[in-house]
Amino acid sequence: MFTFSLRKTSESNVQGFILRNISFFIPYLNDCKIQFTILIKLLCIFWIRGKPIVRNSAFFTITHFSLLFQNNFTLNFTLKQMYLHFVQRLKKKNNPIDQQIVNYLISTLVQIFGIDLIISYQHVFFSIQTLGIHLQNNLLLNERLERKLLLSNKNFAKQNEKINIFADWKIIHFLTFIIKVLSTYVKCTNSTLFPLVYPLVEILLGIIKLYSNMNFIPLRLKCIKFCIELIKRCQVHVPIVPKVIHIIQMLRVKKKYKKGDCTFDLRFSLTINEKEFHVKLHEFLVQKVCSVLMSYFNCYSMCVAFPELSLPIILLLKHEIKHNDYLSTKIRKPVMFLCKKVKEHACWIQNKRETLRIAPGDINDFLTFKDQAFLSPLGSYFRSPE
Repeated sequence: MFTFSLRKTSESNVQGFILRNISFFIPYLNDCKIQFTILIKLLCIFWIRGKPIVRNSAFFTITHFSLLFQNNFTLNFTLKQMYLHFVQRLKKKNNPIDQQIVNYLISTLVQIFGIDLIISYQHVFFSIQTLGIHLQNNLLLNERLERKLLLSNKNFAKQNEKINIFADWKIIHFLTFIIKVLSTYVKCTNSTLFPLVYPLVEILLGIIKLYSNMNFIPLRLKCIKFCIELIKRCQVHVPIVPKVIHIIQMLRVKKKYKKGDCTFDLRFSLTINEKEFHVKLHEFLVQKVCSVLMSYFNCYSMCVAFPELSLPIILLLKHEIKHNDYLSTKIRKPVMFLCKKVKEHACWIQNKRETLRIAPGDINDFLTFKDQAFLSPLGSYFRSPE
């Protein structure tokens, strides 16, 4: 009866009222699988397409179902339906309004996936496996195209348009969802979902490798930020510094670009057209790259081995800005500021290390000085409003 009422009613207040009161009928649906499946599908439709009041009511009802009937069939079916409706809702393009809706859907879906991590593992594993198969096929196709085009002396950029399926907001939102699930529920190596972290890292590094062109710098930065999120939340190490420095090396202004105001928004862009490149955009991108690299250093900022970790990276960056004649003064400035800040923090850690009364074998915590994070140079930098 309530499913019929939901389908025939278009008023959001009435729909919200019905959804809030469906919970009283939940105990009677325990043995009625057909009615249960119909209702869950309908709730997922309202969760995806309804107005904010209807969305919230539908989500709370789904959560009530999942918590009350914590069995394999109920939770499996619920996760599958929510996952399918979420994927179908994703669009190829992005804008501020769609981004807010997607953020809401991701946050609610992450909560449902946290009810039973063993069942959620199966769904996340299948998602990562599907992405991995597509990425492997695209990498192989990319290598074959490169060989053919090198032999035929044709332009690879035009042929490369066929394999740009990962430069899509559907994939980015989907990756955001998986990253959120892992970063929320993986706190140590004993976590149920921890074995899925490194396969996901390999996929992110594979996407960065696949799109090594200068036009895909925003996409590469997004993947690098995903890796930093995993480093920060899951306590794993991901070698992303060479990828970041490669972007700085690509941003050499070898030819004269037109001067203009930078109106480019990285939040809603995955690619950059050749016509959009100008001097201001190069400066803007270098600032963003340095900001990303600073976030990477912040993940290891309280580690006792921070000076040794940061030294080769700083030497490499200094060598790049010293011997690269194509880097302008404005582009070198944020890189020099980054080197200065990291070196200052390394000296701070070294001073703290000299007064530490613990033997190296007795250090069990990776972030040894995490209690003094607010007093550190990097801590004060990230605490500042700038």
